[in-house]
Amino acid sequence: MRILAIAGLTLAAACTTVPAGDANEAYFVREGMVNHINAPTEAIWNLQVEVMDDFGNFDPALMDDARWQALATDAALLDRHARQMAAAQRFVVADPAGVLTDPPEGTDLAAIQARIDASPQSWRAFAQALAAHTGQ
Repeated sequence: MRILAIAGLTLAAACTTVPAGDANEAYFVREGMVNHINAPTEAIWNLQVEVMDDFGNFDPALMDDARWQALATDAALLDRHARQMAAAQRFVVADPAGVLTDPPEGTDLAAIQARIDASPQSWRAFAQALAAHTGQ
């Protein structure tokens, strides 16, 4: 029954629409990843580790209602943000008006932007593949 509930929540999330925005709408990659993609991804990963048996297999006996609900919530959130990234018209590494100012040491935001600009279709394909997986 819980699996059906999660499937239903995920399907409902997948059926919601992502606003198309205008042709100049940018997806700010760093902000999107840090503020929206990372948190539900990490939560799902941590849950996965918590419900493994001694052999690294999923143990459904370790799942309770709260864990199922957390999984459904995090999966829907990840799906929503992945679809927003996939629907973007263009990709900008950092939001100049954003709160994430200094990149991590050794990170060259200009070089990352140049790679995305050289092949935006590759980044779009990545974003669309991520959205396809989160929808599943």
